[in-house]
Amino acid sequence: MQQRSIPLDARAPHFDPELSDAIASGICVPLSALRASMESLARGLDPRDPRATLLASALDEVVRMGRNVQALLDIAIPPPLRPLDCTLEEIAHAALQSIGPDQRSRVLLAVESGRSRIFVDGPCLSSTLSHLIEAGLCETSHPVLVSARSSGGRCMFSIVSVARTASQTTTRSSPRLGIELARRQIQRLGGDLSLHRTLHDQVMWLVHLPCVGAQEAA
Repeated sequence: MQQRSIPLDARAPHFDPELSDAIASGICVPLSALRASMESLARGLDPRDPRATLLASALDEVVRMGRNVQALLDIAIPPPLRPLDCTLEEIAHAALQSIGPDQRSRVLLAVESGRSRIFVDGPCLSSTLSHLIEAGLCETSHPVLVSARSSGGRCMFSIVSVARTASQTTTRSSPRLGIELARRQIQRLGGDLSLHRTLHDQVMWLVHLPCVGAQEAA
């Protein structure tokens, strides 16, 4: 996939806290209430009830919609980045917690350098990675592998899934919006995103970011 360089911060409007609050109260809060109601209903159903599977799938879509709305808000009215001293393990686990429980159960996590540190806006990066994890889950019914490691002053996160064949169908919505939002946020964080397809029908998303310690960045 050809990578594009987009000077996002140069084109983005200034952060408007009043508009941000208005959008949050008009869209994000109702979505959160809907999610809480659906989670309450899910807890009251027997796991063997066919409705439980349907509700779990619908809940995953509501979770994704809420995150997409927040990401759109962050792109349209970008708040200042707040870099934190984080470990790769913290980032990876936070990304998993951002997706629905039904999807989370299909993710395998491998952190090779879990204690390696990165100076980055942790909540922004973990939310961005969750978009890519969901994109991987949409490609397959098999488990998706998420890995993180650091080498040569660079941190790398990868999401690997098996590509869906033409005969396979899915009820999930398209992940294209999440992928485009992730691409722009990663560029804003100073990293790059690339897509690779292997001969074994695997799809691999790679995120590269500079590993900068808090003391070095200060």
